[in-house]
Amino acid sequence: MEPTANSTLTCIFDKINAQNPVFSDNDMNRVLSNSIDHRKINTESIEQLMLEYLKFAIAISFISWLVGMMLNSLLIKTAVYNKLSHLNFIKSKTLNKYIGMEYFKWIVLNTLFKFFNQKISLKDKNLDITDIRNEMTIAEISHLIGFIFVTFFAVYKGYSQTYAFALVITAVNVLMNLYPSLLQQNNKRRLDLLIKKRTNTH
Repeated sequence: MEPTANSTLTCIFDKINAQNPVFSDNDMNRVLSNSIDHRKINTESIEQLMLEYLKFAIAISFISWLVGMMLNSLLIKTAVYNKLSHLNFIKSKTLNKYIGMEYFKWIVLNTLFKFFNQKISLKDKNLDITDIRNEMTIAEISHLIGFIFVTFFAVYKGYSQTYAFALVITAVNVLMNLYPSLLQQNNKRRLDLLIKKRTNTH
């Protein structure tokens, strides 16, 4: 059994008192109590610090959505946008399953996130599938731009402050930008199969 901090301090006091009995029991108890209080303060400080990291990460991720939409509106007018509309980072269904894409999709469909982009829906049969795909592309590229934007902040905070700060920002960024982008790529792959099927039928 490994010695605790309190038992270690007690052993030290015993050795000191054996040679020079100047510490009373009250002195020792007071020092041990202060040691416990310092550990509590340190734990509370770490929790508070992590909460501040999380708040910043969520805030900067929401800001990145606006940045993504603005830059996407400029990028959509360029020739390179057509190439970007056919990005496929993870084609494997198995790998998508392992990274939890199905769970993420369920969260999007069953929480408030489903109200964020009402244009991406196949419920209205009168809508042109091509228009829906374009909306998916806009969402995908916007989140991808947002992901890159927040990544710069993660690298900067990791370099200028702590790696823990960078890890928190990265974790939130993955959930709020990278996963939504991958989800739209997954949706577009399924939609492309439907478009191809309809084309072959006609």
